[in-house]
Amino acid sequence: MKTSAAYSPAHAFVDTFVAPADLFSRSSASLHWAKWCAVLIISAILLSTYYFFQSMPEELGPTWHLKGLGQLLMTHYPRLFANTPIAGLSPGLYIGLCKVLNILLLVAVLGAAYWIMERTTQRSGRFNLLQWCKIVMVCQLPWLANYCGLVLLTFSAADTALPFSMLDYASLNHLFFHLEPHSSWYPLFHVMNLFHFWSIGLTITAVNRCLEMSRAKSVIFTLLPYTLLIGLWAQQ
Repeated sequence: MKTSAAYSPAHAFVDTFVAPADLFSRSSASLHWAKWCAVLIISAILLSTYYFFQSMPEELGPTWHLKGLGQLLMTHYPRLFANTPIAGLSPGLYIGLCKVLNILLLVAVLGAAYWIMERTTQRSGRFNLLQWCKIVMVCQLPWLANYCGLVLLTFSAADTALPFSMLDYASLNHLFFHLEPHSSWYPLFHVMNLFHFWSIGLTITAVNRCLEMSRAKSVIFTLLPYTLLIGLWAQQ
């Protein structure tokens, strides 16, 4: 299904936030502008994390940055990045690249999962793997708001020496649970973010409209890959 000429990418972008049901009803899988969603999200991540670290007082010095970066990596990415050299990147760009990889990996995993699930639950799959990845990428647009919010928080902060926890200011742990890093549930609740739920809600709407499923089936279809990912994480 092609997006009508009158339904411009700019209109579709706005509808992602204000009228997602209309967006996925009209656009279906022809989300050719999804690549620009990726560009916007990646740019927002890199710029916000770079600005966050650049706003730190100079008197703290690079040693403080590197020490804090090491602690952050050990907390959030212990297996992937604990022994990885910084390779000349600034701490902000290094953390930003880690977050970009997380987003892109999530899009690839969810896109593949939904593609496989559609082909196994329906007689003939409507969408190919690339189309599912486009749909999932569009559903990640709430992260644009998340990282724009980080820029605003950094800019408006009275104290420029912000704690590293502010990088994930909307995480469930930062807002509600306040678990210490040594807690076994800390990684999960720190990674889970309010914007995850917004993204999941968009995905439920996309599944409901694109596959013409009932709302209940759309919720199950959408949440199953997330449940499996959490289960795999819990086994580690």
